[in-house]
Amino acid sequence: MNNKIFAHMSATPYVAAQEIAHRLDEQGKNGSRSSKRTQALNEGIVDLLRAMTTDKPGWEFDTEVNLPCSRGDNFKVDVVAYHKGTLRAVILLKAVVRSYNKNRHNYANTLEGEMARIFDVPGRERLQAITIDWVPNEVLAPTSAYPLRRETTNIPNTDLAEERWNNALASRQSGVSFCKLQFSYDFHRHPAITEMTGHEKLDGALRRLFK
Repeated sequence: MNNKIFAHMSATPYVAAQEIAHRLDEQGKNGSRSSKRTQALNEGIVDLLRAMTTDKPGWEFDTEVNLPCSRGDNFKVDVVAYHKGTLRAVILLKAVVRSYNKNRHNYANTLEGEMARIFDVPGRERLQAITIDWVPNEVLAPTSAYPLRRETTNIPNTDLAEERWNNALASRQSGVSFCKLQFSYDFHRHPAITEMTGHEKLDGALRRLFK
């Protein structure tokens, strides 16, 4: 799969999810919290994974899977990948729509907490955790002066956290990859993703998984 096709396929889930959310919003429903939107994201990533493994037998994928959590109970994850029946990857998805900057450090904290829920389970080895965050370059944000304005998203740097986790997990033949897809997108003015960056890192993470 060449770079252009990969970029298109990695953008498709976000666009599909936003189209669903917009239709639901027009019906007076909360499209951003709809399970149909979540399903579109999950299925779009599964389509990408299947396209990358057409000549690699033994891979299977599932969505909305409950895994044992390090804190007890279960942790529902968006997409999982099995190779010959063994869990090999957990893929966590987040699609940003609005009000990103005021929550950006909460997102980063959640990222680290999710890694602990996955990897602090005894005996969990040879497992990759890949996070995919779709973050538009600009999103709508509420203000006190006017209901909505546009803000330029400011993504926190999580490189050190990623490095720390990978160092800690190396002996278990496991690792993490925090992938952030940035792009220009506006459903009303230009409903197509352009100027995407970050997909090369995601491509590399998936290629290492499927090698």
